Amino acid sequence: MIKRLCKDDLEIESSLPLIELSLRSTSLSKMPYSPFEILFGRHMHIGEMTDVTNMTVFDGDVGCYIHTLKREPGMLHSQVRERKLQTKAEESRAYDKRNKVSPPKWCVGQTVAYCSKTTK
Repeated sequence: MIKRLCKDDLEIESSLPLIELSLRSTSLSKMPYSPFEILFGRHMHIGEMTDVTNMTVFDGDVGCYIHTLKREPGMLHSQVRERKLQTKAEESRAYDKRNKVSPPKWCVGQTVAYCSKTTK
């Protein structure tokens, strides 16, 4: 992205705010949410019309409105947490398969001889 926005190294500093904005508004590779959405619970609207039909409306009951505002980010954060755990498990399985990882043949409390070629 820097190569597209900057002709030389002297222009990088002036382009950093635009690059940061782009990174914050773009969804992550393994997660359907952008960092902005995870933090604020809504999509970052840049150069597009805001969808007012999906917004939380204040109907006069302050307690209900505050409860709704607290609940929605909590639901989003739980979805992000679940997705991160799924991604971590998938990456762990792929790593184990790629590196032919096998479970250890020893158990806790058992005496094990350790040999390392790097330790003198």
